[in-house]
Amino acid sequence: MPFDETSPAMRRLLARVDTAGIRETEIPEPLREALRGGWVRRGSGAYVLAAFARTPGGPYQDLVHEESTVNGRGMDDLDLPAAGPVREAAVLRRCIAYARAALAGRPAGAATAYVSLTLAGCDGPAPTGYVTLCGRYEGVRPYIRSVADLDDGSVAAGALERRPARGAMAGTHGPR
Repeated sequence: MPFDETSPAMRRLLARVDTAGIRETEIPEPLREALRGGWVRRGSGAYVLAAFARTPGGPYQDLVHEESTVNGRGMDDLDLPAAGPVREAAVLRRCIAYARAALAGRPAGAATAYVSLTLAGCDGPAPTGYVTLCGRYEGVRPYIRSVADLDDGSVAAGALERRPARGAMAGTHGPR
């Protein structure tokens, strides 16, 4: 299973979608470009992708709110069929590829990538993906307390975790 934690709807989706062999090449080019720009640490201490760092400032409630707001992105899907299993599989695979790559490049601390798929769209319901990236901080409420407890059948959600090695120091890396 590609996630550390999943909602019931995501478990049902994963039963239908092959997630083996996901590659970074499945990430749409604009998001790959954003990842190539690396991460920066804002004065607040928030880690954000450099490509999105110019997002207007808060006010934000805390670091998780700031990071999830700035780093959260909808998955590009205009090249996909309007609906159906091909779209569903491609959107999910793109989200997972992006989430994994973003977490792998994050310079410091524990972090979570939340992947969600929901039925949305102007021309009728179609699987639409979103990835939210944020750190985990002592004393700060997580973006979602428990993905496994999400019961809304219209949202499939999963969380990928990044845990630093024991004794790892938090760094302040700029774009790479």
